[in-house]
Order: sequence, then structure tokens, then C-alpha cells
Amino acid sequence: MSAPIPRNTVHVLTRIKGNLEPIGATLKDINAAALSLTGLTMKFRMVLVSDGTVKVNNAAAVADADQTANKGKVTYSPVAADMNTVGLYAAYFVDDAAVDRLFPYDGATFLIRVIEETAA
Repeated sequence: MSAPIPRNTVHVLTRIKGNLEPIGATLKDINAAALSLTGLTMKFRMVLVSDGTVKVNNAAAVADADQTANKGKVTYSPVAADMNTVGLYAAYFVDDAAVDRLFPYDGATFLIRVIEETAA
């Protein structure tokens, strides 16, 4: 019997509705090496998992200023409309120059859960 295929780790970022803190990531290729962002135009996409509604469609993301060491660090600063609806969203950074070149490359493994603020 062969070994089972390992599952990809899912990273979930939980945010209270209306939280506009930047969303950052270190983008890696299929070999887990940090991606060189030099010359790339990165975008951010966020899609509601339950029905596929696109909440953020290729909004501008910013590579960290020092990309000389191919660090792969990128940030997206959400606007109010991005975080105004409770739900679970698949999130991606997209290489705008390549067709459907998404990061993370392995599918919906970066999720953003937007929740209502609750009384303590």
C-alpha cells in the first residue's frame, strides 16, 4: 500500500469586520523558495468560499521595498468594502503578468475569516 498524499496546511487569518490592517505574506514557489518579485505586478484577490463570489478582484498589492534578496514579501491594504461582510474567504496574491499564476500555488490554503465583533 502506498503512503497517503499529505494535506496542504491551511492558514486562516481571522479579522473582525471592519479591520483594515494590512494583509501580508511571503510568496513562495512550488519548491518553497521565496519568490523574486522584481519586475512583477502583484494583485490581491479574495473570494467567498460558500458561493464563489469575488469580494476583492485583483486589487493592487505592494512588494516590500527591499526585494534584492528575493524575499517574496508582499502586502495588501484592504479598504472598508473588503472587510464589511462576515464570511470565510479564499485569499490569493496574483501575478498580474501571468495567466492564473496564484500564490499560494496549492489552492485555497490561505483563508480569511471575517467575523462580527462580540461582546466579552
